[in-house]
Amino acid sequence: MGDTQQKDSTPPFQKDPKGRCAFTQQEMYACRPVITPRILTFLFAAIGILFIPIGAIALSASLSVEELTARYDNEPECTNTDEDAPHGDKELALFGQEGFGFNCTITITIEEDMNEPIYFYYQLHNFYQNHRRYVMSRSDTQLRGDDPDNAGTFLGLGSGSGTSNCDPQEWQEREKSDLAEGGDSPGFELECEDGEEDCEDLLINPCGLVAWSFFNDTYNLFVQRDGSDSDDLERLEVDETDIAWESDRKAKFGGYTAKNFNNIPRLRGGGAIGSSSAEGGFGGGGGSENKTEVDDDEHFIVWMRTATLPNFRKLWGVINTKLFEGDVVHVRINNRYNTYRFEGKKKVVLSTTSFLGGKNYFLGGAYLAVGFACIVLAVVFAILSQDKAHATGDINRCSWMKKPAGGEAVAPQ
Repeated sequence: MGDTQQKDSTPPFQKDPKGRCAFTQQEMYACRPVITPRILTFLFAAIGILFIPIGAIALSASLSVEELTARYDNEPECTNTDEDAPHGDKELALFGQEGFGFNCTITITIEEDMNEPIYFYYQLHNFYQNHRRYVMSRSDTQLRGDDPDNAGTFLGLGSGSGTSNCDPQEWQEREKSDLAEGGDSPGFELECEDGEEDCEDLLINPCGLVAWSFFNDTYNLFVQRDGSDSDDLERLEVDETDIAWESDRKAKFGGYTAKNFNNIPRLRGGGAIGSSSAEGGFGGGGGSENKTEVDDDEHFIVWMRTATLPNFRKLWGVINTKLFEGDVVHVRINNRYNTYRFEGKKKVVLSTTSFLGGKNYFLGGAYLAVGFACIVLAVVFAILSQDKAHATGDINRCSWMKKPAGGEAVAPQ
């Protein structure tokens, strides 16, 4: 199995007259394992026997998750255009709504019983929240409410200073810009108050690209029970509380009111932080009440935790009502968020969970693949271990132990 050796019986850290010790000279007890085919057979078999049941359990848990997805950004009712219309036409149609967006309804048919809690997500495609400039464009100090009214001061730049971490969305320019005239500048027209000339720009609060691009589509859910009339709809209560991480709610976002936030129809489509989704209209936030402070809007807090991949989903709320096979869920959507500019997609997702989370075939599949591969290797090494040609580690097989013609074998000096 192995070889244990000690070259010197002195304690490992006791130095000799020359200042050397067994530890520094690597002369301590040492184990030199000899990996034989039989040992490898045992190791691979043990790993396979362990991994295969784990993979089967993980895969079974994933298969038990019921998940339904529906895309809505290309629906004619949601864009007032044909389904295969160019993205530019859909964007122009959305601009024409001046921030109010399109109200539309999509349906999702329940294929298997879904036990509560049922999680309702929105899903975006081709949105790179992991871009470095996007991720860095925020102020955690401002979001905590330490100094929400002065981006320059809390960054140590002085009041009314230049760029900050929030660049390029730190200030709202209070003058007519190229965009108001049909250009491509990110500015917009914001007139000064009466009597003001060359008035100062307004500090965006919260500032930065992440907050500026806050998702503002809203949803209301209804269910048509199996066998009932299409007009007989039961409202599905969606719990929009406790959807953000507790550490984010308590430590990273302060109780202050957003100011000068992005409600520019052409850039985003309107909707301020804290607006109620129950109003079904212009609000960008959520909750059953109209909450105006930043730390009350958990949809905003969820959005501010940026995603790693360009295709991602974020939790909108939790349904604590069981849905049965054959039920039809009606999702009434206020479609305002502009994904047409970057050819993105918008979807809604209904999903249950298992003890491992949502649907994920990779974890169980990976365990099964590694387990079966180890079993195959165990069989291979078991066959190899039957070779009795010579004993493993037999020094008599070494070249210097072989007898030369007409003489005795001579070991190396």
